[in-house]
Amino acid sequence: MKYSALTLGCILAFSSAAMAAENKTVEKSPEPRHGTSETPPSRQYYCYLQKDFNDGSDKIKNPACKAAFVAAGNADWERARLFNNWNAYSQNLSNGDVEKLVPDEKLCSAGIADYDSINLPHADWETTPLDVKDGRVTLGYKASQMHDPSKFRVFVSKPDFNPETSKLKWSDLLESPEVKSEGTPDSRGAIPGHYTLDVKLPEGYAADKKAIIYIMWERNDDPAHETFFSCSDVTLKNAS
Repeated sequence: MKYSALTLGCILAFSSAAMAAENKTVEKSPEPRHGTSETPPSRQYYCYLQKDFNDGSDKIKNPACKAAFVAAGNADWERARLFNNWNAYSQNLSNGDVEKLVPDEKLCSAGIADYDSINLPHADWETTPLDVKDGRVTLGYKASQMHDPSKFRVFVSKPDFNPETSKLKWSDLLESPEVKSEGTPDSRGAIPGHYTLDVKLPEGYAADKKAIIYIMWERNDDPAHETFFSCSDVTLKNAS
């Protein structure tokens, strides 16, 4: 089959454009969106679940979610990513000190400037009561992509920390001495799955007052050691 010079020119131009588009797609790295605390919900995940922020701040019912949304940018599309990217609060820890990458008062946002307003103290952050039995609590973690092996670290804020008036610092936290995790893939295929965490609470945790549970989920299957961070507002209830 013979082609005219014009036809050949069109074919070559189309092929070049297609290859350029393909290369552009390949070069674009995907955003890391892999998970967050579900039970109790992280601040950003709770606000995301309300589904009342898509038309701007006027419809947002929870005052803490509203305050964070308003402070998250100059345009609604900038603000919305605070909640829509609920599973993208992460840092790569392979080449840096976690306390430098995620500095004091930036813990809830994973040190990411776009999510900084999730750190704002507020009396109305949704607070989940958690039952404590034999010094342990059960937590649920939602994974939009599961990773094994991986490692969970869980912290609880100290009794003198007040999430209504203060941003969280590393010195405000007590670390759990033992975290057992079990992953369960989602058979429905809607999301990859969940992790259940059996957590021994650290000595000196505060019961029956507002606290923050802080979770770090580190991917050990990744040379970059991508790690996800979340703040969940809770009250710890000792079993009688």
